[in-house]
Amino acid sequence: MLGLRGREKRRNRPIIMLMVAALSLGASMIAFGGTATAVATQLHVDVNPATVTTAGGSTTVTVAAHNPDGTTDTQFDGSVQLAVVGGTVTTTNPATAVLGVATFTVQMTAVGTGSVTATALTADGADADTNTTIPAPETRSVTVSGAASVNDINCSTPASATAGVPFNFTISFVDSFGNPSGVGLGGDTLDFLFSTDGPASLPGTTNLTAGTASYTFSATLFESGQILVYWNGVAKNFPDLVCTGIVVAAAAAAPAASGGASAAAGGASSALPSFTG
Repeated sequence: MLGLRGREKRRNRPIIMLMVAALSLGASMIAFGGTATAVATQLHVDVNPATVTTAGGSTTVTVAAHNPDGTTDTQFDGSVQLAVVGGTVTTTNPATAVLGVATFTVQMTAVGTGSVTATALTADGADADTNTTIPAPETRSVTVSGAASVNDINCSTPASATAGVPFNFTISFVDSFGNPSGVGLGGDTLDFLFSTDGPASLPGTTNLTAGTASYTFSATLFESGQILVYWNGVAKNFPDLVCTGIVVAAAAAAPAASGGASAAAGGASSALPSFTG
């Protein structure tokens, strides 16, 4: 019996030695950055909040380096850069990841849907000598719901017009980021004058509506000049706006009357109607 047990022990000894060797090799690979170490292959972007209420508001963008199984690679300490459409990064950019994570603050300025894109500029700095894998970039959407308060007024007029023929022009309001805005306009009014003493038919006093950013008006001029806009603001008090000069061309001459009609007209002349702005 004793001899049999001795032979069984000798037979099992090679198996045990192989198991110990395998465990030792795996530990060595992990310790020295071998293939057993997880390597980040993808950047994951999280935006909080993903919807900014008003232009000019900020959001936090967190970028994590993910392993193939979706866990964060806490060994990743590479450089991450953030590109923004519709806003700007207000913190350090690019930033170095700490425990696999880089964090940015972004000010969103354009109303509508923008985006943030995170790109890794370097591989994991801790084992860059053995790991040259750079995690893939990722993009997330960011929405800005509304404009900020009105900050400026603009005028859009045609470059030319015909004497006595009505044309349209537009007065619009924008916030400090250039977004159309009617925020804060309730109770304000607009008045219009013409830059010369010549005849002109201009809009009367116009009451502005909160939330409405653009207004279209009709005018009729009989000589070249500029339309002057006076913004009487309750919420805002801005200097007067001078619209771009409009070149007014004379109206086409009416065809000459024939026969007796011409004689009946005699030397009568027709004067231009007189309007005051």
